[in-house]
Amino acid sequence: MAEAGSTVQVSWTGPDYRNDFIGIGVPDDPDGYSNYRYTRDGSPAALVMPTEPGDYEIRYFVNQDRTVIARRPITVTAIGATLQAPDSAEAGATVLVTWQGPDYRNDFIGVGRMDEPDRYENYAYTRDGSPSRLVMPTEPGDYEIRYFVNQDRTVIARHPISVTAVTARIEAPDSATAGDTINVTWEGPDYRNDFIGIGTLDDPDGYENYAYTRDGSPARLEMPVAPGRYEIRYYVNQDRTVIARREIEVTALSVTVTAPETARVGETILVPWDGPDYRNDFIAAAVPSDDGYETYAYTRDGSPSRLQMPSEPGSYEIRYYVNQNRSIQARVPITVTDLEVVLETASSGLAGGSIMVSHNGPDYRNDFIAIARVGESGHEEYSYTRNGNPVRLDLPDEPGDYEIRYVMNQDRRTLAAVPFTVTAE
Repeated sequence: MAEAGSTVQVSWTGPDYRNDFIGIGVPDDPDGYSNYRYTRDGSPAALVMPTEPGDYEIRYFVNQDRTVIARRPITVTAIGATLQAPDSAEAGATVLVTWQGPDYRNDFIGVGRMDEPDRYENYAYTRDGSPSRLVMPTEPGDYEIRYFVNQDRTVIARHPISVTAVTARIEAPDSATAGDTINVTWEGPDYRNDFIGIGTLDDPDGYENYAYTRDGSPARLEMPVAPGRYEIRYYVNQDRTVIARREIEVTALSVTVTAPETARVGETILVPWDGPDYRNDFIAAAVPSDDGYETYAYTRDGSPSRLQMPSEPGSYEIRYYVNQNRSIQARVPITVTDLEVVLETASSGLAGGSIMVSHNGPDYRNDFIAIARVGESGHEEYSYTRNGNPVRLDLPDEPGDYEIRYVMNQDRRTLAAVPFTVTAE
């Protein structure tokens, strides 16, 4: 005799062939089984009983063709449980459920609708102890708290509970500037990970930006960048149920940038700007047909911004980006012109020696003079232009055909190159 769902130690002797097993089945199905345990795990076998009370048979199965070579009858008796919980609770609240029961592996306390007698919406494992902390559904109505034996989701105890509506309240300005952060005063349940969100009117349950209620009231909520009518909402995080709403008008930004009409590649220019200077907003240089950018400078560093030009000549735009969604709020065109750099040095030198190289390059930060094999992108030796003009450059130890290059550090672009021969003598 054993309780439903319990684990019985079954001592056995037998051939223990590959994948033989000990199973339990009902007498009217003499060759079937519901639960089993492999004999390779040793004797005794820890065999889990079915959850349905009744007469059963424990069997030794030879796996090859499921032949039963030993049988023993066993009676499985009913198992019970008790539940103690409130008769009502607010939607989304966490209630304490005191329980007594078998606490089998992965048994759980669940809550489900009355019209779905064997299902659940939320649950808590019994292994976490009694009382269980069980979260109520967010939709009000009549529910039932249930003890589930995990093996086949059998319910062995039930307790009715009425879930009542929960409310919240929101106070906020009638309007705000796009991208601005406003204070939203709220009252509500403040359940785990509840949040205040803002979404468009045509998406009544969605949100673009949010702030957790756990951070207190008022919540600091960032406005969307696109102007228009929006709604601030209190969300119960469990299933994103909205329990309070308030409309707000988001007004457009006014942003300007000013820049010269032309600049040289790699040059750093001054860009005066007027804008909101939100967190991580930035000024950037970009190709007009591209939504991305080549170089940037944060607005937090002040106006005018010091912005480095791209390393390649061409037509570009100077833009103001609101970092929240990388939207472009202002743009002006700029033409980036190339540099003409000249190198002067000897045409050859001894392997392992050094030469002096003169240049008329821009001497941008970390620009350098290098020697590299013809056709290769890397270099053998180099010296920073900041080290003087002319600059001393060590030569490789291996003779051959090389190039002396002026390299702009920004993108490792070569602005000038002259042939050079490294000789053995």
